[in-house]
Amino acid sequence: MNFSYRLGAAAVLVLSGAHCTWQTALPNAAAAIPVERDRELVITDDGILGALSGNAADGPMSFRRAMEHLTTQQASGDATLAWMSRWSQRLRDEGQAARADSLDATITCPWLRRAPDNQCSASCDACAAKVLRLEDAPFRLIAVANRTDLSVMPDRAADGGEGRLVFALTDGPADSDGSPSLPLTAIVEYMQQGSAKDWAGRWHALGSLPAGAFPDGLAALVGAFVQGGTLAQIRTGDAFTGPLVLHEFHLESGQLVPRNVRNTPDWSSVSAADIRAFCADHADAIENGTHVLPPSWLAKASALDAGVPTYLATVPSHVALVHGTCGGCHGDAERGFQIDPLAKGDRKLSRFLVDPSKALDEIGRRVEWMQLTLSQ
Repeated sequence: MNFSYRLGAAAVLVLSGAHCTWQTALPNAAAAIPVERDRELVITDDGILGALSGNAADGPMSFRRAMEHLTTQQASGDATLAWMSRWSQRLRDEGQAARADSLDATITCPWLRRAPDNQCSASCDACAAKVLRLEDAPFRLIAVANRTDLSVMPDRAADGGEGRLVFALTDGPADSDGSPSLPLTAIVEYMQQGSAKDWAGRWHALGSLPAGAFPDGLAALVGAFVQGGTLAQIRTGDAFTGPLVLHEFHLESGQLVPRNVRNTPDWSSVSAADIRAFCADHADAIENGTHVLPPSWLAKASALDAGVPTYLATVPSHVALVHGTCGGCHGDAERGFQIDPLAKGDRKLSRFLVDPSKALDEIGRRVEWMQLTLSQ
């Protein structure tokens, strides 16, 4: 299937999360629209984010606020603990016991021990109670991302695309300046209910706000999808315990549960014949980055160090197919993170997102998508 988003007669945009193809030049009227990329597309200013995302104060863009508005059938702390347990169990199911042990020992147990009433032992094998206090959460906001451009994808979460909050794991409570970020992220990805044109306009309005009004404007926009709890998925990237491995979680009946990762096949369970047939039938969509793999093919996780079958090198479109997987896309970034939890400010953005050597990098593509959408 070749899925394209038509924006008037002058331009056709074919898009993916990893790459895109422009089939005609950007119209002059669209190109004249100013888009402030660090206000409208990816906000990484630590001063602004920190003021809005304190967990103890239940900041409007905090990890605490995100969890409180996602879970409806359990207390938010209990639901978060259940999520951590399922995350750990997912790793064990994949034969990654060492990673699971590290997750338990690095995140969950110290978090439980920060609540005196839990009375947990050093290893948390024995606890009087098990309650995660979200005000002590070890997740710090490092970026807010506008992914309204994903509205063109065949399997889009919502017609308005997505808004995303990127959190870094911290060694200790995230609110503490003494808790450094660790190489692990949790990205809370929300559906933007409504039209892409409407959401593009809302993000674009941030660019013209006076500096003093920008934080409140950003908080209000983020609140529009956070407070509704309209989750598309949570994606985690863990490079703390080894090469980056990515997982995905969905909200079902108020519970965050693991799901297979998007467009990433379990190569061991898909035959070469099936891969060849899919590539032949969907060649245009694969090259355009708009293909959607059958759900039965998907893997439980995607890792940067995962190999691919040798036969794949002889399959047409195999480069684009691999690049469209989670690991293939993140393989373009240093340390595997598109937004690096160990960096500061604009330096968080990967070379894939911002590449001065290219005439049109990924952020530049998103700028043009905004310009086209706003011009209609």
